Amino acid sequence: MNAQQIMDLLFLMDTKADYSNTVDTFKSGYAQKEVQKVGVAMFGTYKVIKEAAEWGAELLVVHEPIYYHHRDLTEHLQNNPVYLEKLRLIEESGDTLELFADSREDEASLVKRFGALGRGSYANRREGTADGGIEARLL
Repeated sequence: MNAQQIMDLLFLMDTKADYSNTVDTFKSGYAQKEVQKVGVAMFGTYKVIKEAAEWGAELLVVHEPIYYHHRDLTEHLQNNPVYLEKLRLIEESGDTLELFADSREDEASLVKRFGALGRGSYANRREGTADGGIEARLL
């Protein structure tokens, strides 16, 4: 299953949100990338992005904007060293990053949804690991 297919299913499962004018889009990477592991977090901090990459996640889904602005506008950050370092890490990791801000789900509920996709199981790092299918981890 690729990143776009995963996100399409998550959007369909979320009947509470209005996605007609959504900010929920891929922020980096490739929508067609095959995914076995998904990291889920509230914030796409440097630490979370690094942990997702080290864990081997191909897709990282976060609730808050990656670049500190609701629509992830970055023109004002072009000389900001924190932004530049975060951007470098994202590009080096090769991960696909998706903003899922319009959802009304909390992160733990979103992780559990991956089990509902019928593609495998989920794991919370505090509960151990999951086997088979798409593995999701709360970071």
